[in-house]
Amino acid sequence: MPDAAPSTSSTPLHERYLARLKQRRGVAVLLVIAAIVTGVAGFTDSAKKLVALFQPEHVEDPRQQLVKLGQPFTQDGFVAAATRGDEAAVALYLKAAIPVNELSSQDVTALDAATRARRVVIVKQLLAAKVDQSKWGPRQGPALSVATFAGDKELTSLLLNAGPPEEVIKRAYVSAGAAGQLPMLQDLAPRVSAAQPKLATDALWAVASGARESVAPASARAATAVFLLAAGADAQAVDPEVRQSTVLHRAADSGELEVARVLLDKGAAVDPRDTDGATPLWWMAGVGNVEMAELLIAHGADVKVVAKDGSSAMARARYNRDDQMIALLRQHGAR
Repeated sequence: MPDAAPSTSSTPLHERYLARLKQRRGVAVLLVIAAIVTGVAGFTDSAKKLVALFQPEHVEDPRQQLVKLGQPFTQDGFVAAATRGDEAAVALYLKAAIPVNELSSQDVTALDAATRARRVVIVKQLLAAKVDQSKWGPRQGPALSVATFAGDKELTSLLLNAGPPEEVIKRAYVSAGAAGQLPMLQDLAPRVSAAQPKLATDALWAVASGARESVAPASARAATAVFLLAAGADAQAVDPEVRQSTVLHRAADSGELEVARVLLDKGAAVDPRDTDGATPLWWMAGVGNVEMAELLIAHGADVKVVAKDGSSAMARARYNRDDQMIALLRQHGAR
């Protein structure tokens, strides 16, 4: 009986594996090469990471980024980005150290433009960049004045909290008065208390002038006049630059009926005369504002008033062929 073949189960596993590799030398060589390549790759990757620790990643210049976005590095480009609310572009302009307070070719600053366009986020960016609120273009007042005139409490608070100069706050106070923005006046009042009576008079002139762009209703402008008079405004104030006319002359001429009513109710003289001897009623007879004339007459205005040049209120009404005004004056005794 022939001898039995030696059992493979008695041969250690690693010896059997090596025996197989000897039979397949090509595979063994490939495995060795793969191990070397893997090791080298791992080392290279680690080396790259190590180098990166000591060599920060290159950051593209913000001006180059603006160019890629099609944004010119100019004051006009900066202001345009602020106007349309382009946060990314404004951030790049600021990183590139654009002069934040300079005027564009349209004579506005970025803060002017952003405030007028009600771009709250842009205004925050500019305030964070320490923009100077005392710099503004000749076509409009400071950004704070723009915000208060529009009655925008959020923008007003942002700009106020950034600590604008006192002169900027005073101008904003008058702007708020002109627009009849009582809530804005109430927010600004504690910051101008030292100069409030004169400032309140300036604001009273403004509301009596009737800002046509104001969105505040007539009742709000009247309430503003009441607030300003309580703050010390002079209801008898005279403008030396406009024929010594009074606040009532101004309100009548502007058609601010409710403001005129407040002035008369608070004791303003109904027949003050300017340098030409003309009263508010004489002015109204010439412009045909019958409703205002009725208010003045109801408070005792002289319908027979004659100016220094000898012209009467009735003569002005007849010259304009204003039958309604003529009838009103006749009804109250004018000849």
